[in-house]
Amino acid sequence: MSAELNSAREHSRTASWSRASAPAASQPSFVRARQADRKPILTTVTRLWSGVREVGYDGGMPGLWRPFSQHELMKQEQWLVEYIDSAFAGVKLGDGRDLYAAQSADQYGNPDEDHLSLTAERLDWRRVPADDLFPRYDGVTFLDAHGFRFYAPAIMTALLLQPRPGECLYDWFLFNLRITKAGIIKGVHFNELFTSRQRAALIRFLKYLVYNREWPSLPDGDAASRLREIQTRTSPCPREG
Repeated sequence: MSAELNSAREHSRTASWSRASAPAASQPSFVRARQADRKPILTTVTRLWSGVREVGYDGGMPGLWRPFSQHELMKQEQWLVEYIDSAFAGVKLGDGRDLYAAQSADQYGNPDEDHLSLTAERLDWRRVPADDLFPRYDGVTFLDAHGFRFYAPAIMTALLLQPRPGECLYDWFLFNLRITKAGIIKGVHFNELFTSRQRAALIRFLKYLVYNREWPSLPDGDAASRLREIQTRTSPCPREG
């Protein structure tokens, strides 16, 4: 486990340095792509409507083949935010590791993060500030299973409502959503950690990324890969408690 965490630390530092410090011409292609002007979220109704159906949005089919307006896209994102909110309602951190303690662990001890950890939100993930999530992407790797479950809906909601292409939180959330062939995530079985509705929320979020976001990604931070893992390595009927 320590070797994996050390590898994650090195991966994180290398990714952060390359994004922040390297000249534009020498940066990896996925960094240049994020910094370049973006294509429209989707340019064809066929692909757009397929993506909406996959996410689970049940609005009416737009008349006359045309792209969705920005207002319609916002309706889709709001629907997904509400679905996530409902699926993870009541999830508490409990004895799980909070994000500030996790960030301190990544930095081999940080008194400032340790101090913030003392008053970390533990009862309602909806009260976790998005501005606390984005700069602590390193800490996601050092969350335990219950910490990851607590922060997962907060991270997904932040990425939907406050998308920041080029930020590392997107990559590291997906990196930590990896599931082994045995169905293990963060050291426990997926079906013991997430309920059926929470599993569905994760699937809908990943489908949204696949169909509606064309952000390049770090290795092992690919939405389509995580989607396949959940669909093929976990049960369609996890626990309900």
